[in-house]
Amino acid sequence: MGDLEYFQLPIIFKSHVTGFEPTKDMALEPGNVIAGQYLVESELGSAAFSTAYRCIDLSSDDTDGHEEVCLKVIKNTKDFFDQSLDEIKILELLRQTGKCDENYILRVKTFFYYREHLIIVTELLRQNLFEFGKFVLDNNEEPYFTLPRLAYITRQCLVALRFVHSLGLVHSDVKPENILLGSYSRAQIKLIDFGSSCYLTDRQSSYIQSRSYRAPEVVLGLPYDGKIDVWSLGCVVAEMYTGEVIFQNDSIVSMLSRIEAFRGSFPRHMIAQGRQCGRFFTKSGLLYEIVDESDRDEAASRTPPEKNLPLERQIKQMFTDFIAKLLTIDPDGRPSAEEALNHPWMLYASSLTDDQIKYPANN
Repeated sequence: MGDLEYFQLPIIFKSHVTGFEPTKDMALEPGNVIAGQYLVESELGSAAFSTAYRCIDLSSDDTDGHEEVCLKVIKNTKDFFDQSLDEIKILELLRQTGKCDENYILRVKTFFYYREHLIIVTELLRQNLFEFGKFVLDNNEEPYFTLPRLAYITRQCLVALRFVHSLGLVHSDVKPENILLGSYSRAQIKLIDFGSSCYLTDRQSSYIQSRSYRAPEVVLGLPYDGKIDVWSLGCVVAEMYTGEVIFQNDSIVSMLSRIEAFRGSFPRHMIAQGRQCGRFFTKSGLLYEIVDESDRDEAASRTPPEKNLPLERQIKQMFTDFIAKLLTIDPDGRPSAEEALNHPWMLYASSLTDDQIKYPANN
């Protein structure tokens, strides 16, 4: 078949029944059984094109009883169906390597078509970084994203991105909502949601990445590669530490202005070559909108205070340099995921013990 590949999509249906479902929506409630196998426990959340449910796999039976899984029910439209088929292609590619767990990638279990809906079954994880961070703030809990924990989480993210990039893929949507915690105490994460992922050989789209995490080269209409994921990760890590989105997205011009205020001027060659630059820059290379300089001071004031101990100062300096490297405007000067793993802050992360991650206050 040459370059062609295929996968089989199981279609599960009731025998001796034809016709369409009464409605296009599959409204599930606790106690419903899906495809004769998955008992719905609760809704986990919904997105633009899917709803996720916590379910019990009634076919499984290990030493702890039936396994809990996540069912992602895709909404019944052709566009969402087609996009989800793309995600399945990539999830299957990742699964076939047999290296998802060691590379902190969400593990898909199966997928099928049932009652006019495509359904993807994956391992069940916990809250995403955005939800968990909000919970900690709203409940005045002890700060969770300390530098040791954040270093450990960041290293896992980079390992995941290195693996994805090694397969010729770009994740294209790294953000707090797409990094899920597997264990709170051990700060273990997995990278999820490959619905926007693409191959480096694909025709490049200018509409990828969530805006606050969108790399400069994407905004300006320049060619891009896996380093756009590295930029996004830099935004995520800074956000987890400060508790604020670092580049607010009220408009693209104001976001570019904030980037310039925090990271310096955009390189002339990027402005000259970017297909979209005429929308944001004057002919002399100046942004049409300049962020208030007070924003720079405001961002600095968001940084949580640290005890002025020599080791803590050194770790914080490594962290600050690491973020600056990941948020390098010019992708030519930005590290790849592989290169970022060799940064001193990541070497520090790899040296952390379980106790240092579980009990960072005692470090």
